[in-house]
Amino acid sequence: IILITAAITLISIFYGLFTAGTMEIWGAPWNDYFHATVDAPIWMISLLSFLVIGIPLFFLFYLGLKIIFSNLKSIGNVAKCSLIGLWILSVIGISILGIKTASSYAFHGSSTKIDHPLVNGTDTLIIKMASTEVLHQTVFDSNGFIISDLSKDKAGKSIYSDEVDFRIRPSDNDQLKIEIRKESKGASQSEARQRAEAIIYDYTLNSGVLTLDDYLRTAVDHGYRDQEVDVTIMIPSGLILKFDPSVKHHFRTQNNMDYGFNKVSKQFWRLDTDGTLICVDCPSSTTPKETKSPQLDTISVRKTQDEFQKDSI
Repeated sequence: IILITAAITLISIFYGLFTAGTMEIWGAPWNDYFHATVDAPIWMISLLSFLVIGIPLFFLFYLGLKIIFSNLKSIGNVAKCSLIGLWILSVIGISILGIKTASSYAFHGSSTKIDHPLVNGTDTLIIKMASTEVLHQTVFDSNGFIISDLSKDKAGKSIYSDEVDFRIRPSDNDQLKIEIRKESKGASQSEARQRAEAIIYDYTLNSGVLTLDDYLRTAVDHGYRDQEVDVTIMIPSGLILKFDPSVKHHFRTQNNMDYGFNKVSKQFWRLDTDGTLICVDCPSSTTPKETKSPQLDTISVRKTQDEFQKDSI
C-alpha cells in the first residue's frame, strides 16, 4: 500500500505541476490572473512545490521497495544527503516566495483627487451609472477582478474590478465637488501609493447629467492588490437631485419620506445639511386624524351619581 500510494501520488504531482509550469510557455488564459496576484514565475513555484512534496514521497516509495525487496541496495549516503539538502533549500525557497507574496499586501496607500465640475444652465443634477460588459463575463474564481483587453483607450490588457463605493454629502459651499479616493496595497507605502495613483476611474458631466463608472481599472502590469475607489459627491444646497434607476444598488441615503429606491428614482430631491434627502415634489403628507380619547360623558356620570344617591335614601 505504501509503495502504490507513494508512486501514484508522485506521478500525479509531477504531471500536474509540470503541466502548470509549461502552460506559461504557450499562454494559458489563467496565467495573467496568476501573475496579477503572485510576484513569481509559475515554473519556479511548480518546481519548488514538486521538490518539497516529491522528495518525501520518493523516500516513502523507496521504503516500500525495501519492505518488498529486503535485499535492495541502499541509494547511498551521498544521494540521501543531496536529496535532503535539496529538500531543505526548496522549503526555504517556497517560504521566501510565500513571505514575499504576503508582504506585497502589507502596506496601504491612497491617492485623493477633488474636482469642481460646473453645472451650467440647470439647477437639477441627474445621477447615472455607467457599467462595462467586461464585468459581466463569466470566468473562473478570480478573487473579485477580471482581466480583459477591451479597454476604451485600447491600452492593452487591464484589470477590472467593481470595488467602487459611492456616497452623497452636503457641500460646504455653493459648488459641486467630486472627491475620488483611490486605495491600494503594496510591499511598502510608496509602492502602495503608486499602485493607487495608477488606478483609472472616469466620470462625465454633460448637460446636468453626471454619469459615474461603477468600476475601476488598472494596467495588468501593476497587479491586483485589493484596489478600491471611494467616490463622494458633495452637493450644494440649491441643487436639485434626480436619481436614474441605474444607481439602485450603489447609493444608500436616507430620505424624509422613508421611500424605497423605486419611489426615490421617480421624485426630485434636495440634500439637507445633515445628509438627508428631502423630497421636493412628493404628495403632501396628511396629518393623522384626531382620535377622541375614550372619556365618560360628565353629564352621564353626574346623572348616574344622582340616581345612586336617591336609591340609597
